[in-house]
Amino acid sequence: MAQRHKLSFFLVALFSATTLCYVVLAQQQPAKQSLGDVLHQALDKDKDGKVTWKETQGLLKLLDNVNRAPQGGGNDPEVEKYNRLLSSVKAGAPTMFDMLDADPQDGGLTKKELSYVTKFVRSLKKDGGMRDFVRYAFATVDADGDDQITSKEIVEAAKDDEVVSKLAYKFHDLLPFRRSAEELDRLFQNFIEYFGAGKNSLDEEASAMAEGIVRWFDDDGDGIVQRKEVGRHYKEAGLQFLEISKLVKEMGPMLAMFGGMDMNNMNNGGAKMDL
Repeated sequence: MAQRHKLSFFLVALFSATTLCYVVLAQQQPAKQSLGDVLHQALDKDKDGKVTWKETQGLLKLLDNVNRAPQGGGNDPEVEKYNRLLSSVKAGAPTMFDMLDADPQDGGLTKKELSYVTKFVRSLKKDGGMRDFVRYAFATVDADGDDQITSKEIVEAAKDDEVVSKLAYKFHDLLPFRRSAEELDRLFQNFIEYFGAGKNSLDEEASAMAEGIVRWFDDDGDGIVQRKEVGRHYKEAGLQFLEISKLVKEMGPMLAMFGGMDMNNMNNGGAKMDL
């Protein structure tokens, strides 16, 4: 029994200290700190001014170990929403990191490079420019102009250097996170090749990738992607990203505090934290 009291006291003390640290850190934050600044502060574990992929993985591991399963079974909409947001973050993190890392030789993401996350969020808002880019991309891939895209058109666009360059230059006008549009063009080409749809990919690989894209957008199951389907998915994805950014900013001080902890020690025994 004494042992149980000691454990309870320890947990209460830990919770109190954590809450106090959160309040102190929150008071130190600027009232309207940008998402890029919050991410830099939360992820830069060793405070060397650079955010490495290893540091990013540490935070993702921490978030993954927060057990949000509903108590007693059943479906909890808030829990499911959290899990969906976390899955989106984990899936997109490697690509986002590579895209932002303008100088892979310098050891990680700088504060300036992370500032483009803030600019990306702004681009998602009304008249921010991202919607216009998505419309431009759709029209560019839609070779016959019939307001719908087939898997064949996606393959042809991915294998066409001129089409990829048009998209890269247009995107650079919106978010110039690389030193030049030519550099971003090369990055786009590399990503397309990596995902199995570049000009050097086998036809089967490219077709499989294109068909996967069509399935993701194709809500009515007719085997093609209509403009309205892209618009609907864009709206949903944009709102989801805005929710993620809001969640990260709210949790920023706490994430910064936990960012200094040893994630490996926290994960010994497969323990999870219940919220």
